[in-house]
Amino acid sequence: MKRLLTGALLLCAIVFSVSARQRANISVSANPAELTVRLAEPASDSTLTLRLRPISEKIIRVTASPDSLLPPDASLAVVRQQSDTPFSITETDSTVTLTTSALSATVTLANGSVTFRDKFGKLIAAEQTAGRTFSPIEVEGTKGYSVAQRFQSLSPDEGLYGLGQHQSDQFNYKGLDEELFQYNTKVSVPFITSTDGYGILWDSYSLCRFGNPQPYSQLGEVFTLTDRFGNEGALTGTYLPAKKGGDSIVRREEKIYFEHLMRGDLNHVVNLPRDFNFNGSEVTYEGSLTAPQSGLYRFILYYSGYMSVEMGGREVVAERWRTGWSPNS
Repeated sequence: MKRLLTGALLLCAIVFSVSARQRANISVSANPAELTVRLAEPASDSTLTLRLRPISEKIIRVTASPDSLLPPDASLAVVRQQSDTPFSITETDSTVTLTTSALSATVTLANGSVTFRDKFGKLIAAEQTAGRTFSPIEVEGTKGYSVAQRFQSLSPDEGLYGLGQHQSDQFNYKGLDEELFQYNTKVSVPFITSTDGYGILWDSYSLCRFGNPQPYSQLGEVFTLTDRFGNEGALTGTYLPAKKGGDSIVRREEKIYFEHLMRGDLNHVVNLPRDFNFNGSEVTYEGSLTAPQSGLYRFILYYSGYMSVEMGGREVVAERWRTGWSPNS
């Protein structure tokens, strides 16, 4: 589900119908509160039913489903309005448009994609063709969908701000990735506002990803790793204790992943040496990466304590610090 804001508001939508007309097995129906569109067959993005409900003259709520029945219009984030917002419906052979006094939303009947324009007809935002996907999932016996929605980038100079409070020192999220979940000092709000004058609220309370929907992979799953001795398959990890004379550890590191405690053994961190005193220690991971092909690669490092990163002998991340009870990335 998505929301789009114009001026400074949201875009959303929803529910069922009173009157209906058929067009080549496509059902378009409306009542004073909303517009419902049922496509002839699941589109390439798996959408079968769409619902558009004006929340105000500048806010339209959009609900999409791969099923013929839509869930009830319920939200933990949006306050239900006491009165309906007036709107009109315009139909062509290929589209149906809902228009308020300030905003219009047009559904393309061939694929269910939605575009949004202001009252002067200027394009505000547009979903990508086949940019909405539903992947069936089952969690603890409950069936549902993992949903993805992609929008076109209409301006190369556009800035996208919001998403809540994160610790990655990023403000303009255009072209960047952010994982949305709640954690100590990490407060995720699935809302963005654009310098082009609109906003989008993704009305979901699940784990979400903004940007690339795929989670980051471990280094060895993407690159060929070579340790400092020239052996492929891992990097070299060197663990130097704070106390002089203490035992140091040098070992191969197939993955740099230490993000949680071991299950069944909460005294140790997964993948780290079990009997090493990390208090005041210095740990270095070194070696080389060989990419499978030329291209743009993005890296993420989850850390606490003091940390810096060098590549090719050049510092690319200056030393920074993070407390152990609130790691950063």
